[in-house]
Amino acid sequence: MSNGQEIVLVPEQRESKSSKLKSFFTGGKKKAKTVLSARDAEILAQVKRRAKVLDTAIDLGVAKIGLDPILGLIPIAGDAITMMIALRLIHTAQKADIPKSLTQKMLMNVALDFGMGLIPLVGDVADFLFKANQRNAKLFEEFLYERAANQAAEAEAAAATQRNHQIHQQQQAAAAHAAANPHLAQHQQQHQQNVQQQQAPKKGGWFSRSEAPRDLEMGSR
Repeated sequence: MSNGQEIVLVPEQRESKSSKLKSFFTGGKKKAKTVLSARDAEILAQVKRRAKVLDTAIDLGVAKIGLDPILGLIPIAGDAITMMIALRLIHTAQKADIPKSLTQKMLMNVALDFGMGLIPLVGDVADFLFKANQRNAKLFEEFLYERAANQAAEAEAAAATQRNHQIHQQQQAAAAHAAANPHLAQHQQQHQQNVQQQQAPKKGGWFSRSEAPRDLEMGSR
């Protein structure tokens, strides 16, 4: 992919009955989709793939599990392996220039998952339910879309400011030209007044002025 290309990564979601009812009363307006850059889209896809492998790769019908709870069955060593893979996922996310606060949240999820995994039996159940990698992928995705939306809003505001600046410059140039050529400006103003007078409808009663002499002539006869 080229660096200038943009990709939309907004998953389609089915509308619930409540959302359809809400859209009916609000006029059915939908928010515009947020667009990610090619770099962020590619990194997000990598993070989500790895999170799926670790937490939800295997569909059991009633639930989904990944390598994390399976490897967690191995005492200590299994939890250490899954922790290293989870840290690798965070390292991949950092390529998108995420803030330190987000990195700390993601590291906290990994630490909690590792700590709970050390508890016999309870840790195995916690690995199945907590899904630290899916949590981190969701945090990462939400941050990317929020940042992209803010950048789009800033770009739109900058474009509007630039347009207003150009209009102001054109007005100043026109005013300066009129000041340098007062006779030309006066001639243009007089011409505009003449055009307005010609376009204005003529006022009259039931008979126009052109018909008045004819009426008088008929009366004299």
